[in-house]
Amino acid sequence: MKLSIMGILTESALFYKSNFKYLICFSAIYTAIGAFWIAQDITFDILMEQPTSYDFTTMMGSWLIISAGVIVIIFIFGPRFLLAINVQINSVMEKKGITLVQSYRETKGKHWVMVGCIALMVLIGVLPALLLILLDLYDILFRLHITLYFTSIGALFFMLFPLIALSENTDDYIRRTVKLIKGNYIRVFLLSALTISLLSYVNHTVEMQLTEISTRVIWGIFYLLILFFVFPFSQVVVVVVYRKLVSENKTEASQEMIKDCINAE
Repeated sequence: MKLSIMGILTESALFYKSNFKYLICFSAIYTAIGAFWIAQDITFDILMEQPTSYDFTTMMGSWLIISAGVIVIIFIFGPRFLLAINVQINSVMEKKGITLVQSYRETKGKHWVMVGCIALMVLIGVLPALLLILLDLYDILFRLHITLYFTSIGALFFMLFPLIALSENTDDYIRRTVKLIKGNYIRVFLLSALTISLLSYVNHTVEMQLTEISTRVIWGIFYLLILFFVFPFSQVVVVVVYRKLVSENKTEASQEMIKDCINAE
């Protein structure tokens, strides 16, 4: 099955428009996490400009403790939260409309699978970027190249989270997610670029040009407002693509079984 990019985007937009009330909760949580990291970066930059003193040490220590606490919370709840997003969107598409809390409960037992998959994606996607940053190659052109690289990796694993969240089969997720997009990689790449990577690229490119704290704060607020609306749409696109590919694979499998039965007779 060859995916239609415009068809996917249109179907996702119609669902998004009609069911946005179901998407607000997880979008608000995701945006709040993003807001914390932006606030942390700006606060650290402000603190680093201050002379070393007792107050400086206290404030820096406090922020480090808060950051560590947020990281622990994300590690505990984050992996299943990402799965719950897919579960909730899929439930609305099936006219069930369960809450985010109920969706989270349905991901029980999948925490460590997600941790392992996320670690693999980080290993493949982030380490090359860190190497280039250490080599002092971090500029606008590099940002474009690394965004394309991240998008290519993201497209390869585009179906991984919904596959873990929604599939009854709990084996061999990596091989199955790659197999699922076979023949549609370029289309998935473009969908990922349009719905996920583009906003990230624009945000980091603008951030590189901003030096004053006030302008960074203003841009951060503007970016978070956009993220609040763009992130749930990107997740709807992921689930729509997953449902179409799985449905097509089931149809093809049924046809193969019928052919085998006919040949056997």
